[in-house]
Amino acid sequence: MTDRTAERREEDWSPLEPDVHERQIEALGAFVRANSVRTAVDLGSGDGRVGVPMAALGVRVLAIDNDDEALRRCAAAGLTTRNADLLDPALDCTLDGEPPDCAWCLGNTLMEIPDGADAAAMLRRLRAALRPGACLIIDNFSARYWPCVAQGLWVSGVSPDGTEQIVWADDDNVFALRRGDEVDVDHEEIRPGDRLIRLWTRNELRLLAMATGWEGPEEDESGELLILRRPEA
Repeated sequence: MTDRTAERREEDWSPLEPDVHERQIEALGAFVRANSVRTAVDLGSGDGRVGVPMAALGVRVLAIDNDDEALRRCAAAGLTTRNADLLDPALDCTLDGEPPDCAWCLGNTLMEIPDGADAAAMLRRLRAALRPGACLIIDNFSARYWPCVAQGLWVSGVSPDGTEQIVWADDDNVFALRRGDEVDVDHEEIRPGDRLIRLWTRNELRLLAMATGWEGPEEDESGELLILRRPEA
């Protein structure tokens, strides 16, 4: 593995600033305790950034990712693991054949599914896999990042240190995120092979939930998380 590949993996596994990470873990822990969550599926688990601290609270966690090294770290920490793509129609989210109490898709993972149809298909499959009344928890990225856009902080261009570049789509709230040697100041339009990110609005998330049979999203008490609920019926 090259140094750059290792660095990119660490970025993907730890995508949040340390203070945001700590607030997110604290908020999810409070939710887990308040709702007596016993089993959960960690979608896009990485190396267990979220799953490991939740397991320490007594939750049995199924870590799903398509990175073998990440899953090895999860397994070493005592998590059940499954190598799978989140968009695979055959994705199995059950634990010993039973639907889990809860699922989370954190670390801005949902933003990395830029196609709305793909996201909707995943949410429909997940709704079918969870027990009635279960919750899906995602980052409150609408509240965290849209103010940056409104203030002009996420404009197209290269960061002052030259390590990152953002290129917005002309007709959608999707952007290409380039890092390191991917930065190319001569190409200020999205090109094949770019890593695409969707900055979902709250209204888009509400429509996504309605279209796929979920209720919400609603903010948790801390404002760090968004919660979608699977109806009891």
